[in-house]
Parts: sequence; structure tokens; C-alpha cells
Amino acid sequence: MGIVIVIIIAFVLYSLFSDSNSKVNTSQSSTSSPNYTEQTNGSYTKMPKVETSITRTDSTEIVSRKIRTAILNNYDIKIEYKKYDGTCSKRCLSNVAFNNEFEIDGYHNDHIKGYCHLRNENRTFRIDRIDKIEILD
Repeated sequence: MGIVIVIIIAFVLYSLFSDSNSKVNTSQSSTSSPNYTEQTNGSYTKMPKVETSITRTDSTEIVSRKIRTAILNNYDIKIEYKKYDGTCSKRCLSNVAFNNEFEIDGYHNDHIKGYCHLRNENRTFRIDRIDKIEILD
């Protein structure tokens, strides 16, 4: 009986950690999503979840509404962004647009892309990691 339990546990652990491109466990809430980081070959790999306390100034709905306004009026935006590892940064973005590059992974209008003035290149940002947003006229 004990060997059967060990085999089942081993199978479950193997299936959880063997496929890095699999979706997050469906028992998680619909607002949480997998953490991804870009590798040098351009593919994305699921990273372990880092628990951070988020004190949001703007809700995701407000952020999305402001992003739509900025896109429709071609405004620049200033955001406070929290990376998957919890580090925060302030970014100014131009030429903002929704990025559906990750739609195959189940994301639709969950990312934005734009020219980041901090990094001086085009970057992609997850909307649910934007803590604060300001539209610049």
C-alpha cells in the first residue's frame, strides 16, 4: 500500500514539474496567471511563483480603461510596474498597444507593448502587474 502512494506522489510531482509550457493549476483563481521570463532564445519559461504583497493604487479594471484611452488617443503613459520577482520600476511608454502575442497561452489583451524610455527599446508588460498608471498628454 505504501509503495502505491509513493508512486502516485512521484507521478504527480513529475507531471507538475516536467512540462514547463503547461498552464497553471486550474485550482488557482482566475486573476492569477503563470509567471514568465524571457530567455535568450526568445521562448518563455514558467518561473516559480514569488509571493509578494501587492498594494495597488489602481485596480486592474482602472488600469485597463486608462490603457484603452491612451491607445485610442495615442497618448504616452507612465506606469509603476512590478516584475515577477517583486522588483518595482517606473516606466514611460510611447506607442502603446495591446500585445496578443501570448494569446495561444490563454491571454487576450492581458499585455501591452510600447517603446520604453527607460530601456530605450520596445517592451511588453503584463497589465495585472501595473500598480499605477498615469496618462501623459
